[in-house]
Amino acid sequence: MKRKASKAASKGPKGKLNDSFDINLKAKQDGASNGTIEEEDGEVLLSAFEIRERQRKQAEKDRPVEEQQDGSPEKRTDSLSPAHKKDKKNKQVSPPAHSPVVENGVIELDKQSPSSKKVNKKNKKNDQANREKQQEVDRENDMSHAAENINPALEANPPLREKSKRQRKKRKLSMPSGDDSNSAHVDQEAPHAVPTKKANIPIVIDEEIILDTRPLKVVPSAKNSHSGKDADRSTKESPLAKKSPTVTTAKDSRDGKKSQSSSKRDSLLKGHLPTGPSGDCFVILSKVDGDPLDFSAFPLSKSDDSTVNGRTALDWILQPFGVDRFFKQVWEKHALVLSRGNAKYHNSLFSTADLSELIRTADLQYGTNINIAKYRDGVRTTLNGQGRVFLKDVKRLIADGCSVQLINPQAFSDRIWYLCELLQEVFGSFVGANTYLTPAGSAGFAPHWDEIDAFLLQLEGRKYWRLYAPENQNDSFPRESSGNFTPEQMANRRPIFEGWLEEGDLMHIPRGYIHVANTDPHHHSLHVTVSVCRRVSYADLLDKLVPDLLDVVADQRVELRRSLPVNALNFAGVADADLRTEKYGTERKAFETSLRSMMNFVTDHVTQLTDAGYDMMAREFFKTALPPKLTHEEQNLSAVGGHGDTLLKGKSPRVERGSHIRFIRRHGQRLMMESEDRSFIVHRMQNSRVYEGKEEQIIDLPVDLADGFAHLNEQYPAWSKVSDLLCATNEAKIQLATILFSAGLILMR
Repeated sequence: MKRKASKAASKGPKGKLNDSFDINLKAKQDGASNGTIEEEDGEVLLSAFEIRERQRKQAEKDRPVEEQQDGSPEKRTDSLSPAHKKDKKNKQVSPPAHSPVVENGVIELDKQSPSSKKVNKKNKKNDQANREKQQEVDRENDMSHAAENINPALEANPPLREKSKRQRKKRKLSMPSGDDSNSAHVDQEAPHAVPTKKANIPIVIDEEIILDTRPLKVVPSAKNSHSGKDADRSTKESPLAKKSPTVTTAKDSRDGKKSQSSSKRDSLLKGHLPTGPSGDCFVILSKVDGDPLDFSAFPLSKSDDSTVNGRTALDWILQPFGVDRFFKQVWEKHALVLSRGNAKYHNSLFSTADLSELIRTADLQYGTNINIAKYRDGVRTTLNGQGRVFLKDVKRLIADGCSVQLINPQAFSDRIWYLCELLQEVFGSFVGANTYLTPAGSAGFAPHWDEIDAFLLQLEGRKYWRLYAPENQNDSFPRESSGNFTPEQMANRRPIFEGWLEEGDLMHIPRGYIHVANTDPHHHSLHVTVSVCRRVSYADLLDKLVPDLLDVVADQRVELRRSLPVNALNFAGVADADLRTEKYGTERKAFETSLRSMMNFVTDHVTQLTDAGYDMMAREFFKTALPPKLTHEEQNLSAVGGHGDTLLKGKSPRVERGSHIRFIRRHGQRLMMESEDRSFIVHRMQNSRVYEGKEEQIIDLPVDLADGFAHLNEQYPAWSKVSDLLCATNEAKIQLATILFSAGLILMR
């Protein structure tokens, strides 16, 4: 992965990481635990610590040989870190582990001098003994102090820019995997444990990534340290300690107790910064301030252009990652976890109280609107009743450990409807939702994958998630959901993400990614899953396109209309294929040659019917899509009418030549040309909020009005005067505007 560093990385007050991202980076392990990062333009960002190490290396080269061999700390204390200055009695003090060495234009981070190897060999024995004594202590304190030493040299000394000798030369940074001895030791069977491995942590400042390739170091707390003095020194030497994201201890995670603040993380959220093929997971930890949205004020509809409002809605979901960055770096490539540290972020979207009110007042039906399920001992059981769902029954089932799935909340919640409808303008597909209420200490579903791309918003409580990438390309982008995987089937799979999702957090789960989750043993969980892009793949397009394509090509090519060989029964077929080929090889070869030639005829005509094929896909979208959630202004200016209108009050709107009109949504309607003599409009403006709850909405449109429709569509979101529509006569212009207004497709003023 190429990443260009910029001066923005060093902006801001020295020694601070304001609103920074902390991305947990784990290099891909391919034989050796080394990853490779390539820098553009021959520029590499180095911390001041690393620059001093280079200067020391250069100084050693410039000194006489005797001095270079001496290596005494007195002669080079200016280039050593404070930790290496304190012991002046040692005549062979090695440089810090993983300090960079430039060799043949490549920065080697694991090189050690011969003298340092002797010291390190002795230190390793001592370290092993200390680690065995402190193993239990480390279990409880690894994560609570991990952030204190992410990169103290970077915090105290802003990174400097170094130019390479050759411009445009790619530099390789070798990333050491670190010593596994400092990894948190957590029982993998415990559903609420937070297993974590030491990782290389990239620090993001002003959204520019600077890689700290030194391994994460865990510093024991004062109460568990051998020496209070050591604890004090470790705090002083870690200027990031007060500014880095706070994390809970591993013990807190095992107990399932919530931290004092939802912004405190249970772990650095095990994941990867993608550097290669899809399957990795972006994990972003960043404080996002702000109060919950007031959905009654239509906060996402500030533009006249519905596609802009749709991007605003998606941007709200993805904060602080951003829409453009998401589609460029994540979409159909990687999973994404956003830990925002703001429990209020989703508060106004949906709640357990809202679900309770819907069950109490709406006619929710088992199987159609509500699913009740329990997952225990690796088996998922559906426990739906019959008919309408009643609150008392659901309360009893929840107390028994069952989860409650609201299948189509957009049909009952105006806020979820509003959000999903806007997102349809971005993705060009039906956007639906599900809500999942899971009691404490439970799991609502078995491991599985879905055939949709999901945005999971944690509303209440928290859940511990495991996410698994497809094992091969055959499992990527499935067109159907999977069945439930058993524990035996999941035993040898390695998750790409494993960690807690807190209130206000988000997870993006691509199609085909297996996922499973457990709740906190002391608190319930409520999340909403927004699903997009179901059955809108190239395969689905060809599925609609190929039958018509064959009809067209067969009409044009006589070869396709000829009969198959009369003896085809002898040489074609799956059974005994080898024997058939051996006996009828010549006939078989001629048959295959003819078939390939005819397939070429078909593929040569694909582009001629591409538009017609996509029109069929569009019709499917308009048939299933949600209708728009109109703002108050849109209601007042449309055929729907404002809240103050009554049957006996006010005048009925009338289309005139001086009226100004525009479509309500950019993707609310579409003109279809069935033939040269017939055109019609397919739209979603009066659809049901229930999936396929109505027949397809179609309006016949005279062919001579088609140019006027196309002109109005091209002008969107600008207003157009009726007299300016591209129709032959004024009567035709008024006729077109009247048809569109009466069907609820346009605004008029």
